[in-house]
Order: sequence, then structure tokens, then C-alpha cells
Amino acid sequence: MKITRRQLRRLIQESAKEFMKDFEEELAATKDRPLGAFRGDNYPAAHDEEYLFKGKPRQSDSLPVGRAAYLVKKLWNKYVDRSWVDSLIKIHWTDSLSSFIDSSIVNKDELSCATYTVEEFNSLSGTSWVSAKIGLILEGYTTFLSPGTSNPGFYRFMAKVPGYIESKKSSGISRLPLTFGSGLTPDALSVMEAGGLLYNQESWDKIRSQDPTGLVESYVDNWKISQIIFSSQEDYESNLEEYENFIEKAKQKKLISTNYKEPIIL
Repeated sequence: MKITRRQLRRLIQESAKEFMKDFEEELAATKDRPLGAFRGDNYPAAHDEEYLFKGKPRQSDSLPVGRAAYLVKKLWNKYVDRSWVDSLIKIHWTDSLSSFIDSSIVNKDELSCATYTVEEFNSLSGTSWVSAKIGLILEGYTTFLSPGTSNPGFYRFMAKVPGYIESKKSSGISRLPLTFGSGLTPDALSVMEAGGLLYNQESWDKIRSQDPTGLVESYVDNWKISQIIFSSQEDYESNLEEYENFIEKAKQKKLISTNYKEPIIL
């Protein structure tokens, strides 16, 4: 059956309304208490997958952490200034090109990236913000953006959930902001502000006024590598053979952008 543009627009609008209704009902059920994200040792263990996704929270006053993270991510995508977020530069930092390219990761898997404005990127040095020596500049679709790190150890954690990684081979693995947690209210924009989420220039300026050099993390989906950064000439020369092998394998895996440029040496 062919769907007209008007019908498609109506479906999208109805879907957005249903999501906001669902979100507000879920939030109201928490009585304005935290959504239920946990840090560090408080991550659910492998046997807690039902807690993670199926509505069985450890704390009666919180949503299941996976459900909460899903809702926050959907909310961000509803309100983000897409042209603004697309102007930011996203870099996935790594210590080894070989380890990255020889892993099972595909470009349908969302990658976590350090995120910079053009001005911040132009002032990068070999010791800026991260300890990794090699950066992959990605182009792709940004699905989330927040100050700090929103889900450390995500893949390691999710690998413990039986069958999860295998079930995502065709669709790709979507990251969830599992450490998100603030006292939230049902008002959508209040949720964004309370969580310190970055969704437009104003929110970025606010965060930067409080923490001028802090890490900002983004998730990037359907990505391609547009350029590679080396922290020094020495690192570039010592990794030259590895770099050439990486490019060859990355092309075979169709991970290289048609706009690919020569490496940057900081």
C-alpha cells in the first residue's frame, strides 16, 4: 500500500504525541524522583536484564534504568537543533588502529565520540582532553550529546546480557545513556535542562561557562571515517604501516568516507 506524504506526516506526528504521552506518564509515576540511572558498581549484573529493560526496577521509586535511558535519548532527538549538532566535530579516540579495525564493530553500531566546536578542534594539541594517541574523525548521524561520559563500559556490560550482542548484528548496537540521572519533572524541556543535556547552542554555552574544557560525549550512528588524527609526528611515523593496513581494511569494510582527507598531525 502506498502512503502519501500527508499520511506519513500524520503518522510521524501521532508517533511523537504517543511518545510524549508515554514519557510524561512514566515520569509522573516516579513522583519527580530520579529516573533510575546508576553509576559504577551499581550497574545491574548480567542476571538483572529484566531489571534493565522489562520493568522490574530495584528501587520502587525509579524507572528501569534501560527504559529511563531510552526515554531520555528519544526526548533529546525530539528537541535537538539538528543543524547545530551536525556542525560539531566528533572524534572517536583510540590507542590502536589495529584493535579497532580487527574488532567486530560495524558502522551500524553507535560509537562514542569526544565532541568539539570548530574553534575547540582548531586548538587541539597532542595532550588535549584525552590520553589516546589516535583519533578517528567521524561523519554520521548524532543520536545523543551530553557533558561527561554517559555510559562507561557499555559494551562490556551489555556483552554480559545473554544473546544481546548477537541479537543486534543486523540492526547495530544502540548506546544508552545509562548513567543519566537527575530529579526530573514531566515537562519536556525541564527534563532536558535538569539533566544538563546539550541540544542547542544555548545549552552548550551554559555548560561551557561552567566547565570550559570538560569532555562532551556524543553517540554517532551510520558513521564513516573522514580523517585520522595522530598526536605527534613521531606517533604518525611509528604507526605508518599500521595506518596503511587500517585504511585498506577500512575500505574493504566500507568504513571510509568519500570525503576522506589525509591525516592530521597535532
